[in-house]
Amino acid sequence: MRPTCKPAGRRDPTAELTVAELVNKFLTACRADVMAGELSARQWYEYHRTCETLIEVFGRTRTVTDLKPADFGRLRSSASERLGVFALAKHVQMVRTVFKFAYDNAMIAAPIRSVSAGEGFG
Repeated sequence: MRPTCKPAGRRDPTAELTVAELVNKFLTACRADVMAGELSARQWYEYHRTCETLIEVFGRTRTVTDLKPADFGRLRSSASERLGVFALAKHVQMVRTVFKFAYDNAMIAAPIRSVSAGEGFG
């Protein structure tokens, strides 16, 4: 089940969204879904692990709109070293969900093309 994940708060629309800000907002919103019974604690934990990987690979202060297809290729390569085929496919989908959350909640002006079009990412 996909989380409904509503954003936790407002932000300055002129500020660039960082990976750390996105991850924090996503996980906070998903925590509310857990409390409402719409998302399991296990699923939240899996999102949390995925978000930790985003921060490790991209860096906390990297702006989301600065991410390029090569960055997602690096992320996928990093994940493929420790995950099997099915777990990797799930990881890719979870990453897409995080970035779709940003777009759906007007945190970024356009979808991150490298996630959906995926040069080397899914």
